[in-house]
Amino acid sequence: MVMMTKKACLVLLTLALAMCQVRSQMKPPLGGQAGFPPNGPVTVHVSSLLERLLAVDDQNYRFECILYVYFSWPDSTAWSRMKESTDAFRNGSKETCNRNCASHGEVGIPRTYGIPSFPGVPKGLEYAPEISCCDGVWLPSLTQLNVYELPEGRLQPYEIRISDSGSVAWWTAIHATYFTPMNFQRFPLDEQKLVVQFSFTSPLMVKEFVPSTTATRFLVRGEGDVVSGWAVDSIGVEPRNFSVRSEIAHWVD
Repeated sequence: MVMMTKKACLVLLTLALAMCQVRSQMKPPLGGQAGFPPNGPVTVHVSSLLERLLAVDDQNYRFECILYVYFSWPDSTAWSRMKESTDAFRNGSKETCNRNCASHGEVGIPRTYGIPSFPGVPKGLEYAPEISCCDGVWLPSLTQLNVYELPEGRLQPYEIRISDSGSVAWWTAIHATYFTPMNFQRFPLDEQKLVVQFSFTSPLMVKEFVPSTTATRFLVRGEGDVVSGWAVDSIGVEPRNFSVRSEIAHWVD
C-alpha cells in the first residue's frame, strides 16, 4: 500500500537477552523489581500493540509512537506477595506502597480515599489491581536501547494483573521518540523498518521471550491515515539471544 510518496513502515519490537545492563538517561518505563524470579528463570510471552504511529522524521531518522507492551509469565508466589503487601498497607503496618498494581489505582494515595476499609467493594474484587499493592512481586527489568526522547508530561498507564492460579500479566503504554536506521534506495516506494529495541539485563531471570499477539491499531478508533505520508503494514516481535562476547565481537574489530 502506498500513501503519498512513501510506502508503509514496519514497526518492529526487538527484545534481547544480555548479561550487561544498559542505562537510559531517564527512568525507563519498564523498570522491574524484586531481584531474581522466585522459581528460577521464566518464559515471558510478549504482545506488542501499536496505539498510534505519531510521526516519522525521515530527515533525522527518528520516529514517535505510542506502543502498548504486554508481558505475561508464571509465578506461583505473586498472589501471596501482592496480598501480603496490600494487607500490610491496609492495616497500617506498611507506611507506603511503592508499586501500585495499576497506574489508575488508589492504594498509594492517603488512606482517606477509602483505604483500608474499601467500603462498597464487591465480593471477589478485594484485590483488584486498582486497589492493591504489588510491592515484592517480581517484574522483569527492560531497558530501551534506541530511545531518543521520553516526552515530558507523557501519560504512561500500566496495570499488573495477578491471578491466584499462579500467573502475572503486566502491560504498559510507552510514548517515546526513537532513532533507527532507514534506507531510501527505493524512494519513493521505500519501505522502512522502524525498530523499538529493548535489552534485558540477565538470562538468569528470563528463559526466553515468546512472541504473542500484535496489532497495528489499538484502542483509539477512527478512519483515515494515522500519520501523513505513511501507513503501517505490520508489526512483529523478534526475540534475540546473545552473549556479551558475541555482541562485542560483532561491533568491535
